[in-house]
Amino acid sequence: MEKIKEYIKENYKYLIVMFIGLVAIAIQMKYVVLYADDMSLAVVSRENGFIGAIKYFYTEYYLKWGGGPTPLVAIFFLWFSPKVWKIFNCGIILVTIALITRMVTYNKKQIKAQVAAILWFCIFLLNIYIARETTLWLDGSLAYVLTTFQLVVYFYYLYSRLIMKTKERKYDYILLPIIAFFSGWTGPQVGALTCLTSIILILWAKFIKKENIKKRYIIFVLVGMLGFLVEYLAPGNNIRMQNFTEYKDLSLINKTLYRASGIWSMMFDFKSYKMASVPFFFFILTGIIGIITFKSSDKEEKKWLKIVVKIMSVVSIAFVVIYTYIGITGDEAGFLSYMCKFEDLYANINNGTFNILQLVPYIITSIIMFNVMVLSLYISIKNKDAILVTAVVASIAGQIMMIFAPYTPPRATYISLVFFWMAIAYLIKLAYEKEYSIKSIIILVVMMHSFNIGILAMVVAYIINSLSKDNKNKSDIVFILVMLGCLAFTNYAEVVVKYAENEKINDENVYRLENYNGDTNEIYLIEPKYAEYGFDGMVGAEWIEDTVKDYFKLPDEVILMYEK
Repeated sequence: MEKIKEYIKENYKYLIVMFIGLVAIAIQMKYVVLYADDMSLAVVSRENGFIGAIKYFYTEYYLKWGGGPTPLVAIFFLWFSPKVWKIFNCGIILVTIALITRMVTYNKKQIKAQVAAILWFCIFLLNIYIARETTLWLDGSLAYVLTTFQLVVYFYYLYSRLIMKTKERKYDYILLPIIAFFSGWTGPQVGALTCLTSIILILWAKFIKKENIKKRYIIFVLVGMLGFLVEYLAPGNNIRMQNFTEYKDLSLINKTLYRASGIWSMMFDFKSYKMASVPFFFFILTGIIGIITFKSSDKEEKKWLKIVVKIMSVVSIAFVVIYTYIGITGDEAGFLSYMCKFEDLYANINNGTFNILQLVPYIITSIIMFNVMVLSLYISIKNKDAILVTAVVASIAGQIMMIFAPYTPPRATYISLVFFWMAIAYLIKLAYEKEYSIKSIIILVVMMHSFNIGILAMVVAYIINSLSKDNKNKSDIVFILVMLGCLAFTNYAEVVVKYAENEKINDENVYRLENYNGDTNEIYLIEPKYAEYGFDGMVGAEWIEDTVKDYFKLPDEVILMYEK
């Protein structure tokens, strides 16, 4: 009991932040309803017992559509009330943030609460097109939030043993292989990143820390790779790929050209997304890395290394300044605007409209990505900590590897975003330790997304700091928290309000469907008020209408339509 009291006393600010974050995410979860895929899996759960569910997963999914186990998990959850999944989803988001906070601050616990707050803000900053298909969707959350959680747990376990040097336990021999296997056997992105992140940690411990790696850790990594192979080699993946007739038979070069515009746009085209997505966090990451590396060289370094690092730092900072200038001013003319325009290279080559200038934005952004990874390695080596370089490489690789997928919906960026958040939280902590001012980058990127909120946040932060007697680096943290917090709150409030409106409409539609008495072959439903806050509804696509009919046990001849 005394240890618990002491822990609460030392961490009360952190515990308050985590509690507030949990309540906030639970409020969002309250308004989430079942959507099309959820209903189809609910039909399966209703008609099959445990053995039947496993048989369905193997025959209809693993052999015909995909390789990961998440549909089976969804079926299990749908045996119960959706409230069970909502509680579970809130729990794994909470633990994900707790584990990342623990890794980022294990040697600097003074700003544990601030780091946790930044991570919560990142969750609530999520672009609605990402959030509605990950954190705010039963089937999507299991496919992305749960699988990312599995990877974070595995990464934490390995990181804590190899880097943090936590005490090894006898149950490691049983628990870590299980965690490793299920982290690998999730989805293609998470499975691949399970292999990549564990390899980086092993190489770091071997070649940077000059330690002998115990054989059991190598075995654990191999078990994770085995889990990935179980997912990757599933017959369903190959069958699913056959649906993408234009993509599947292309050569590797043509596949790269075919997918490049989609991948690069999702990474850098800030104009195409409402609220924060990958470009928002990539610009923050790039700018902070540039500032920290520019200021961090010391007398002991060789002169050539100082020069190279400073040049790379300036390049990173200039990149962010130029792109935020385009975003804030809305400049649509000239070379600067062309830097954000990622042409469809494959289509242009085939129709004869390709010219060499179309490669310019791809080349510039590729150089920046390489630049950021190298600088993250420099900072990691300098500070004797592997978390930054691992998180940066994983965040970028998590997107670039989607070149090998025929399409990339916004939800597929979730895993990369979590590693971006990890890297940004670590850099803010490092800036606090070194007393580097990085708020200029946060101001630029926030104002690029919302000029008015950026101005308001700066005024609020300035007032708070003027009333405070804290030192410079503490005032910087306050400034960053206020800037991100203002932006996150406006997005959060909009999500809650609009989801609540749509939930009322959904409840009325469910009532009409459940009380259909067969008097007519038409059922009139109410169209969702905010289409993008949740899914579009129950009418409009044949497969969705068929799923609704199956779920509510309606005759096939019934016609679903919206009220005029």
